[in-house]
Amino acid sequence: MVVPTANVRSNFVGCVDTPGSLGTNGRPCAFGYVANVAPATALSGTATVTPQQFQDIIAASMTQKNTPFFNGAPDRPAGLIDGWTQIDVEKVFALSGIPNVNFDCVKQCAANDGKVYQQPVTRYKERATAGYVMTDFSFDHLPFTNRSLPFGLELDGNFGYRVVRTKVQASGTIGLTSALTTANFDPAAPNAVGGTVTATTGRATRMEATTTDYLPILSLALWLVPNEVVLRYNRAKQVARPPVTALIIFAGGRNLSLSATSNSQGEYAGFADGTTNLLAVTYAGRRIMVGVNYRN
Repeated sequence: MVVPTANVRSNFVGCVDTPGSLGTNGRPCAFGYVANVAPATALSGTATVTPQQFQDIIAASMTQKNTPFFNGAPDRPAGLIDGWTQIDVEKVFALSGIPNVNFDCVKQCAANDGKVYQQPVTRYKERATAGYVMTDFSFDHLPFTNRSLPFGLELDGNFGYRVVRTKVQASGTIGLTSALTTANFDPAAPNAVGGTVTATTGRATRMEATTTDYLPILSLALWLVPNEVVLRYNRAKQVARPPVTALIIFAGGRNLSLSATSNSQGEYAGFADGTTNLLAVTYAGRRIMVGVNYRN
């Protein structure tokens, strides 16, 4: 069973016979509309007309010039073009007799077995809920004592935690491919033409997962010279979501394999093994710098 694709890509050509095309083993012009033989593209085809008919259809499908280029712009130069003609594509389809230029098969369509089926559809939904808690601090004495920090140092900073809970849902069509050997199969040349027969079928698939990420952060500013020179330190764990294209389920004629790359400190889990483990890249970041600042 094959459902035709909703993408109609028909051709419109002009043809004239020659002695060669009319001779033995020639291919004379097949005037009219000829649909594709493949069931998956049965809604598309080729419309063949004479060269004069081709020119007439193009001429009849040209639209009049639209509004002038940069119309209404102040100080518009007089030498600019006054618009341009365009081709009315829908009119070309109508005049050339190309069918199926409609929305009849967008949501459901008749397959080659005569039954009506839903068209494959791809959906993706992600919902993230997050919350955080943080606090700031500043001191020039040792905590819980009356002793000053050595050398008159001052320490400012903050720390906190961010929690992100993400629910991801993805649906689409996964391709399942089978390969069978034939009587001509040669184990010494398993990839030889004619040794195997492959077939691919699509199956509607839905996957979902919920993950929770805990992201701590710490920032410190140590004033080496009060109000002038500061040493800063930052450490945090961050999360980067996979792109939508890495999570959409698709029919690729092979086992589903959705993956993403990360840096050396990141870790990723996806559909590489067919599981429903939709996670993101998490990585720890550190930064140390010395700056000259002025603080009121």
